[in-house]
Amino acid sequence: MLFTTHLSSTIGAPQGTYHYDIVSPEPGSLAITSSDDSLRIVDSGNLSVIREFKNTHKDGVTSLKIVEPFFVATAGRDGTTKIWDVRSADGKEVVKLGKGKL
Repeated sequence: MLFTTHLSSTIGAPQGTYHYDIVSPEPGSLAITSSDDSLRIVDSGNLSVIREFKNTHKDGVTSLKIVEPFFVATAGRDGTTKIWDVRSADGKEVVKLGKGKL
């Protein structure tokens, strides 16, 4: 007999929110960008929210990539790229790069 596991969760997002990208920046967790312009770090076992970074980009987040363990990069429609430490509890990006600011 074959069994499959299925988890379903809103991942702490408002109803109607959809998710753009999902990556695993560290063992046991997932980083998820969503249409409500949030970056959420969730437990990969039960999908409970560990940390949430709200309003990540002024005009919406468009991309999420792993930079190195514990760090992810987001890009936004505002022309910026931000580096986040997924262990940080303060909700602030570590580095912000934008047009003409390199």
